[in-house]
Amino acid sequence: MNTTKKRAISIGVSVLLSVLFISFFIFNSINSNLEYHLTDEQILLLREQYPMAGINKPENVSMRDMPLKEVKEKFDSFVRGKVIGEKVIFTKKVSTGDIELDKKRKANGINDEYEFFEYTIQIIEDSENKFEQGEQITLAGSMLYEEYYPKFTNGMEVVVPVIEDKVKDSFSYSVMGTYYVTDDGYALSAFDESTAQMKRSYNGIKVEDLLKQLKK
Repeated sequence: MNTTKKRAISIGVSVLLSVLFISFFIFNSINSNLEYHLTDEQILLLREQYPMAGINKPENVSMRDMPLKEVKEKFDSFVRGKVIGEKVIFTKKVSTGDIELDKKRKANGINDEYEFFEYTIQIIEDSENKFEQGEQITLAGSMLYEEYYPKFTNGMEVVVPVIEDKVKDSFSYSVMGTYYVTDDGYALSAFDESTAQMKRSYNGIKVEDLLKQLKK
């Protein structure tokens, strides 16, 4: 092989390595270098106001901790919104969808009325741009899981993964993937991130950065 060809190959390899290095650097800058504004000590102090949920699982109910990646795939979007009003508790009849089975259940004394709780959320933005700013949606859950879910209060800002439940005319949501938003706009998980199989914690980052990370 002559000198000219050797030099050309050497230059080509150098250029390729440079391109790979730059690409790797850009990728890591975008995906890895999150800017954490809150320290671990600050987060610990805020836990009194923004406590961890997802701990008190109902007895005799089999539950697993869903990885955050699976939450992103399963749910429609992560909604950032403001809680409007306090939690509402109501009773509702739930049908099996089979009229004859419903009659048999009733004849056998099986109650078809169940208690639910719900929150009204006013949308600020969402990760998948599925909602309009100012739109209001209802988050609903069974009272069986009330102690498992985080407690929301009027005026609180949260980020919640939601999926539409057309039968109940509301949205179901998950503890896993739910974040509180502090008055200064920082994210604090409402769940134990160590159980969500995450590559990194999102505690302490700005809510705008959180939504970018939660985008499908």
